[in-house]
Amino acid sequence: NRVSEKNIKLVKGKKLILTGAVRDGDEVVYRFSARAGQRVTVKIIGRDSDFSVYLNYGLDVESVAQDTKSWSGTMPPEFNGHCEVGVHSTYKVADYRLEISLK
Repeated sequence: NRVSEKNIKLVKGKKLILTGAVRDGDEVVYRFSARAGQRVTVKIIGRDSDFSVYLNYGLDVESVAQDTKSWSGTMPPEFNGHCEVGVHSTYKVADYRLEISLK
């Protein structure tokens, strides 16, 4: 499996829209910073794609959502790390539109 990593910057109160395509067996990971108490909402539009969400605490990574189309969560207390959204294909090549917002 090949993983493509991209760092993105979210602006509080604005929705970031990302588009792309991912091949079956590969993953595109979007990484961004978030602070404790902030609410993150992620939605994917694409017939053959879904995503997983991970909270990265330095060396520890916690999976908070697996293979889903939408997710919303509040960052845990004392969280000061990176949030990662991994997009994958469920069939051959999948086009997607990923919407991420931070409140």
